[in-house]
Order: sequence, then C-alpha cells, then structure tokens
Amino acid sequence: MLTAIAHIVGAILATVALSVIAFLIGMWQRERFSKSTLQEIATRLGIPVDDLNDEKHVSKAVEFMSERFSNDRFSNRLSDLCGWLQASWGWLGALLQLGLLVGVIWVTVTDSLENAIYAWGVVAEGLFFWGMGALFGFLCRLLTGRFPGQARQVRKGLAELLNTPSKRPVITY
Repeated sequence: MLTAIAHIVGAILATVALSVIAFLIGMWQRERFSKSTLQEIATRLGIPVDDLNDEKHVSKAVEFMSERFSNDRFSNRLSDLCGWLQASWGWLGALLQLGLLVGVIWVTVTDSLENAIYAWGVVAEGLFFWGMGALFGFLCRLLTGRFPGQARQVRKGLAELLNTPSKRPVITY
C-alpha cells in the first residue's frame, strides 16, 4: 500500500515540478521576446532602448507598434490563432493529465494496488504536451516572426497604455 501511495504522490510531485519548470521557461522566453520587441522598436526609431520611455519618443513607438502588430497583417492574425491553439492545447493536456490521474487512482483503489505505477504516465503525458506545445510555438515563431499570441498581447498592452490616465506612459513590452 505504501508503494502505491509513493507512486501516486511521486507522480503528482514530479508533474508539479515539471509544471513549475515549464512556467519558468515560459516566463524567460516571454522576457526574451519582450526585450527583442523593444530592441526592434528602438532600432526602427534609431534610438537607444533606454530612451524609448522619453516623452518625445513614446508617440513614435506607439505608432510603430500599432502598425507592426496591427490586426490587418496576416502574420499577426496567424500569431493570434496560434496563441489560442497553444492555450487550448495546454488546457487539453491538463484535463487529460487530471483524467489519467483520477483514473489511475480509481483503478488502484478498486482493482489492485499494482496499478499505481501507471500514475507515472501523467508525467509522460505532461512532457508530451509541453514538448509539442514548445515545438508548435517554435513553428509559429518561424512562420510569423512572433511567438503565439504575441501580436494580441502587444495590442492589449497598447490599449492599456493609451487608456492609462497617467501623465507619462511607460513602454514595457
């Protein structure tokens, strides 16, 4: 019985650890793309990145980002679609992992304690969904020049920036 509990708890802990690692990698990737976007804006405007928040450059930066990440561009629409597909893939993976875990626990309790070893399938399933999601994100970046959903996120950030009642907007993409 202790072995069965160890398998199930171990698989849950390993899945949580992998999820945290995937989250940290995702945050690092988004930070990298944010810096890349800021560098692209600064290069296009011919100014250093540190000067982007200077009041005389903010309007030019907003204009550039509005045009670059416009809904009218096919690559941006494709990036938005990829973002929705990648989010759906992530939710599907999480639901299937939960379903597999509940199924293994159920079969372990009702049938045999030896079935608990199949809880490690949750970890394998998580790795599969994370790997395919990362590959999909790479392909989206390759095809569109943006990571999945980046164009939508920039447009959302621009809307927040322009609707902020502060005196001096700050560009942080």
